[in-house]
Amino acid sequence: MHKVMEESLLATYDQMIAHKTIPHSLGRDTFLEQFYPVLDFYLQLQKSEFEGQTLVLGIQGPIGIGKTTMANVIYQSLSKLGYRVASCSIDDFYLDREQRGALRSLHQANPYYRLQRGMPGTHDTNRMQEVIQSIKQRESTLLPNFDKSLYEGEGDVLPLSTYVPEALDVLLLEGWCLGLESTESEQFVSVVKKDDYATQTLKDVEGETNAHHQVLQYVAAYQSVWELVDHYTFLTPADTAHIMDWRLSQEQQLWERKGRGMNEVSTRHFIRHFIPFLFYLAEHTAKNTTGAQIIQVGKDRGFV
Repeated sequence: MHKVMEESLLATYDQMIAHKTIPHSLGRDTFLEQFYPVLDFYLQLQKSEFEGQTLVLGIQGPIGIGKTTMANVIYQSLSKLGYRVASCSIDDFYLDREQRGALRSLHQANPYYRLQRGMPGTHDTNRMQEVIQSIKQRESTLLPNFDKSLYEGEGDVLPLSTYVPEALDVLLLEGWCLGLESTESEQFVSVVKKDDYATQTLKDVEGETNAHHQVLQYVAAYQSVWELVDHYTFLTPADTAHIMDWRLSQEQQLWERKGRGMNEVSTRHFIRHFIPFLFYLAEHTAKNTTGAQIIQVGKDRGFV
């Protein structure tokens, strides 16, 4: 099995290099070293506990850290090994542009909801739950699609859905706030204060208000979705400050690929709102999620 797994990963590597979804600077040996243990862990989990069932794997991490890359590696490698796999992001379940506009109007004094998208409350959690439940029940279903590049980075739901066949072996679900638990404002702030960068960003965004409290209230609606995830992998930054650089790089790639998206000023403004929540997820949620796999990531996106 070792050789077969290695061959599937190397075939995935060659395919991703050819499609320029990973950089040439990531060598084959490093690729194997990083992703072989992850793939092996998932396979052992599927065989030992979820034979004949659908295993839902959650991949959480900051924006730009490499969640989608990891999901693609695992998706392609498992598919090459004969498993029936689907992959999606919580971003696919955003409310449409009009609905998110109504949410901004409702919370127009709250800086977190002046953003185009991203915060808890901007997703259709009912649909997310229904889709994942259908997949866990081994039924076919439809996944929505969202294009982030539309309307200068505001994004909108696309009219076409993606068909997911019945009897999947594995569903990969990735997202920046995946697993974020309901908590009180005092608990949230006490964790954020452990990091100077996250603390300063929180102060810069909301001043002397407790604007984050509204975000935490919306998190409650996501708990029934998180409960459907069978195993979590958390990608945590070695330094919280890396998050801004990662997202700027990601947005540049979007411009190169689609010719539209957010400019640098808009990207910096957008990302700073997420920093305190991302630190909380890495410092508290990841460390307190039973059985979670935690992978620390360096500035070059290599596993530490």
